[in-house]
Formats: sequence, C-alpha cells, structure tokens
Amino acid sequence: MSRTAAAVVALSLLLAGCGPGQDGGTGSAPEDRWPPSGGAPSESPPVPGADAPVSPDPTPGPSPEAPTTAPSPSASASDGAGGGAEENAGQGVPEEAAAYMAALAAADDPARMRDGLTLAEEDSTAHAYLRHATQVASAREAAGEPSPDASLTPADDGFELCGGSPGAGGADPGTDCAVFTDFAAEDGLLTGFLVDGADPGKRLVTGHGVTASSEGVDVHLLTAYQDAAVDGLVVTAEFTTVDAADIDLPGAVYTGPDGDTHRPRDAVGEYELDPGATTQTVLTYPGARLGGELTVTGCLSECQALVDLRFPVE
Repeated sequence: MSRTAAAVVALSLLLAGCGPGQDGGTGSAPEDRWPPSGGAPSESPPVPGADAPVSPDPTPGPSPEAPTTAPSPSASASDGAGGGAEENAGQGVPEEAAAYMAALAAADDPARMRDGLTLAEEDSTAHAYLRHATQVASAREAAGEPSPDASLTPADDGFELCGGSPGAGGADPGTDCAVFTDFAAEDGLLTGFLVDGADPGKRLVTGHGVTASSEGVDVHLLTAYQDAAVDGLVVTAEFTTVDAADIDLPGAVYTGPDGDTHRPRDAVGEYELDPGATTQTVLTYPGARLGGELTVTGCLSECQALVDLRFPVE
C-alpha cells in the first residue's frame, strides 16, 4: 500500500473511534458523563452537602374516604347515641350526661342500661330514674317482650329522648318524647335533671325495704314512677315463692290516695311460678297517682291456700 493510501485508512479509523454523534449513536459513554449508566440526560450530579430533592406532590384531589355530606347532628341509641350527643349537646351540659342518656335510651339492652348506673350518684334522682327504666326493660326482656331502643337527639340545653319513657312499655320510638335539661353533677357523677321542665324526683320512689309476705310468697317493691308519658303510675316489683304458686298479676288492684281503684293496663311478668322461682313484674295503671296501696292475690298449687299481698307505693 502506498504511503498516501495508508494515511487515508488511518484517518478513517480515527474518525470511527470518536463518541456518539449528535443523532444519539450507540457508542460507550465517556467516564465524565452523568449518569454513567442510563438516567435522564437533563439530570445533574448531586452536590455534596445539599438537601435531597423532594418530588413534587401530585395535584391534590378529594380523598375517596372523605364524606360528601356533613354528619347528621342527631344520634340514636342503636348507633351509639353517646358519640353524636357529646359533640352536639348544648353548652353547660356535663360530660357525663351524654353517656348517661345513651344508656337510658338503650331500652333494648338492659345490661347496657345497668352499666349506666355507675354514672349517677347513689340515692340520687338520676340513679333512681335510670334504675326504674332498667327494671322495666329487664322485666320486659325476661317476659319475651323486649322494649325497642329509643332515639336520642341533642337539644339546645340537653337531649330529647323519644320512645324511651320508663312507662312506655312496648311503644314505638317517636310515640312519646321528653326533653331532658338542667343536668346537675357532683364529683363527676350525675345527681339530677329536669324532664320537660319538671323534677322527676318528686314523682319517683324506690322501694327500699317495702315488702309483703303471704303463704310463702314474698314481694319486694323495686320502683314506682308517676309517668307523664302514660298519664299514670308504673310499678316494678319482684316476686319469689317457696312452693308453686299462681299470681294474679292482671287482677292486681291499686288503690290511690284518693280511694279510687285501678286495674293494670299492662301486667308484665310470670303468672305461674314453680317452687323457688322468682319473677320481675311491671304493672301500669293509667290515671293513678303515687301514695296508694297495691294488692296482689293468688293461690298455691290447686288453691290449697290463698295468697294476699298488700304493700304501700309511696
């Protein structure tokens, strides 16, 4: 090969060994390029000591779990009435009132109502009121006639309870309503309140020590409430017997302080008792008032002996 031809070949080889062309060839990258393997050409090498880059946030949008409407201010017992009530109760309502009212509204769950008694001061109006409501619910449940729960709605100064009157029996929620206000508390425990502007303590008694016995059958007065919702008297009592006995609950006569006699509109409880049995009862007397006497009769097995029980309701 001539010296000229050899020079041309060497020049060609030298040009072929240069880096990739401007049109993005496949030659190997020089060691001073960034990044050394892959990566966006527009990126720059990190600066020592600089903060790590932060990726831009995506365009904010509505959370898929966010509610599209505001929650209702009302709450029912079946939905855990205490939560909504606590958030929406009026100013000045003790914190204990919301949980207490939620327990009062749970007429379909006597155990939950009974737990609510720990929120009230012993021997107070608040304690007696919830105890009476619990006795009514418990007796109805034992008789297979459970009460429906009530609806509980926050009011300006307290709560409105519908369908939860202790004397409402099996009434549907909404058929009777009462507004509870002016809650009072001491040392974190409720002591009292007003129901539709009136003090329920003046129409409520607990039968501490009120008993009667006849032919081995004993009765203990538990509670009694002169309930405006039924315009009458609601009495709860517990019967126990040594021998088998038939108790005439539907015929239990209440004689009011004015001498008028009343027959029960409702008589909840067991009528026929086995030996050693116990039953809780609820007797509702429309038009009756506190301060009278209740008479319950019956007989032992095959009426070999008559039962005559009389005790005051005051």
